[in-house]
Amino acid sequence: MTSQQSELLVSSDPSVTISSSTNVSIFLTKSLESTKNVGSINFSKTQKGRDLLMMNGYSYTLNKEAKVQYYWRCETRFCSATLITTRNISTGGHSISTEGEIHHLHAPSIAKQEIRVFRAQVKRRVREELTPVALLIEQEIEKDKFIFRGTATINTSTTYDRERHKCIPNIPQSLDFIIPHMYTLTRGFERFLLNDKTTVSGGRLLIFSSNTQLDELFKSSYVFCDGTFSTVPLIFNQLYTFHGYRKNEGIKLNIIYCRQINSCSDSSI
Repeated sequence: MTSQQSELLVSSDPSVTISSSTNVSIFLTKSLESTKNVGSINFSKTQKGRDLLMMNGYSYTLNKEAKVQYYWRCETRFCSATLITTRNISTGGHSISTEGEIHHLHAPSIAKQEIRVFRAQVKRRVREELTPVALLIEQEIEKDKFIFRGTATINTSTTYDRERHKCIPNIPQSLDFIIPHMYTLTRGFERFLLNDKTTVSGGRLLIFSSNTQLDELFKSSYVFCDGTFSTVPLIFNQLYTFHGYRKNEGIKLNIIYCRQINSCSDSSI
């Protein structure tokens, strides 16, 4: 009987610290005649940025690598349990090739490991998406709510807010800044930046709204406008907004956002 090893593909993107599938069965080959199911496997990062392999409630840090062989050691102090994985050169995927003879000196913690995977998944999405952090956390909890039964509370959004802040561009200091493409679209990849032009006075006018929001504006019973000056960053002279109100439904919607950057402080919308 020929034994088979299932491969777990790992993203080539270094920012992705968790495997794309959380339920891949890995088979540990002891010999050509026998195989042993060792459960699902996930890749992540430690707080210090080291590669981390998680399996069956145990966590291993990368000890060394030699060509296609990766040597892992249990991250628990004084525990010498080890694993060896083999990387497929063609696909970049990893498979478990052998397990060390030394057994773990401690019990596994599936719940702790699942929460760790959850946190890594949230951090990945925080870095890659613009979804509000609180909503993003709720979405991940909803997907994996079974993980949190009887477990301790997870991190508050403060930790992830700091992670998001690292990815957000700094507030521009001059008129000629470039708006990153991802900020010109909605989360559904719909156009959001309607206007970005230089004004007659030498300033710059930015108008943000999606086609969906404009449709809602045209359906509104009333349209309200409001301008603010003191709450905008120093480079901006004014933030002007349009709000739609549906009388029969009692719904108020934020529709259009206009930001004006002026070289002349006496100009306004």
